[in-house]
Amino acid sequence: MVLSQYIIEIIERNHKAIVSDIPFKDYLVDFRSAHILTTAEVKQLQKCDDHKNAGLEFLEILKSRNDDKFFIFFEILKSSYIDSIKNIGRNLEDEFDKKKSEG
Repeated sequence: MVLSQYIIEIIERNHKAIVSDIPFKDYLVDFRSAHILTTAEVKQLQKCDDHKNAGLEFLEILKSRNDDKFFIFFEILKSSYIDSIKNIGRNLEDEFDKKKSEG
């Protein structure tokens, strides 16, 4: 399994915001519960020295998943209580929906 090219392009366009603004360590339990990450991957990401490194590693893991996991990822972000994180989730969803409708 691997993400579709158009989703990888969405991630690359939003790479800076995703890595810089999302406190990934705060979302590891959510990502594990949603089966985006395995327990071993959560432990690996917990060892990262800061959230940017955790974000970089997370994106590499996410790229190895299927498209459904990307959908779940932005849904988790959209449900955040932090507005800036919600906005990242909404932006990812908007780009996803736009690309999907273009076919």
